[in-house]
Amino acid sequence: MAALLTVILCCQLTDWALTLDGIVCGLVTEANPFMAPFVEAGPLPALAVKLALVLPILATLFLLRGHRLIRGTAWVVCGMSVGVVCWHVLGRIVFL
Repeated sequence: MAALLTVILCCQLTDWALTLDGIVCGLVTEANPFMAPFVEAGPLPALAVKLALVLPILATLFLLRGHRLIRGTAWVVCGMSVGVVCWHVLGRIVFL
């Protein structure tokens, strides 16, 4: 479970970095209306908010890891996180 949660965290940080890089290059805009104001404020506010949201969720998933539903939820979140990173990479391949 720790490895799965590490993959989720790495994907979230990669999403943050690729989003900011894409914005700087003029390739993308932030699609999440909640995060958009923080991304516009700069990289550190965006990272702080992302970590403030992600870390407690990962900690909760880890603490409740013994439950089958939680393990399934962690796999779904991991799949979604990997999907977002793949979307970024695909966008870079197509538009660069």
